[in-house]
Amino acid sequence: WMRVHAALGDPNFDASAPEGMLRSDPALLYHFVERILAAGGGVPAEFHADRRILHPDVVDVTATFPLGLEFIVAWARELSGSTEPLHVFCVRVASVLASLAALGVYGLALELTRRVGWALVALVVWATTWANYRTIGFVLVGEDLSVPLFALHLYLVVRAARVRTTSAMILAAAAWIAALSTWHATNDG
Repeated sequence: WMRVHAALGDPNFDASAPEGMLRSDPALLYHFVERILAAGGGVPAEFHADRRILHPDVVDVTATFPLGLEFIVAWARELSGSTEPLHVFCVRVASVLASLAALGVYGLALELTRRVGWALVALVVWATTWANYRTIGFVLVGEDLSVPLFALHLYLVVRAARVRTTSAMILAAAAWIAALSTWHATNDG
């Protein structure tokens, strides 16, 4: 909630109108969430041949961009029935997802040290690192989902090495695949 409070409390953040924030990546990602919502939470038909992104060129959005965060935000919006401005809702959901990296940090430290105290120290160090807050103020950034998923993967892979069960290895692999599929650098563009 500290991330949400910092973003919404920024004097440059306009909670009623998103236009000033919508430049470059945030505008593109905001557009994707709007289109997913308009398609009822599914993949919009125009995503396979969108002319609005690189007009007049046609872009296959699903082949060019990782869309994990956008679908989660759109589905959360539909399930919650929220009526607050979409960009404010996006900040809230993206902030919560980014903060979930804390679970991976805590779990990894606990697995490596087998001490709750050291796991708590790792959590405090993570929470007070400025790099942790670099996406505050953006509407959406792809790393808001991929970094927490990768932190979860690191915890699960160390756990899998300790317990050596098939299910633990599958969980670690699934978190790794999810992290890669939502990381912006894995796209063609």
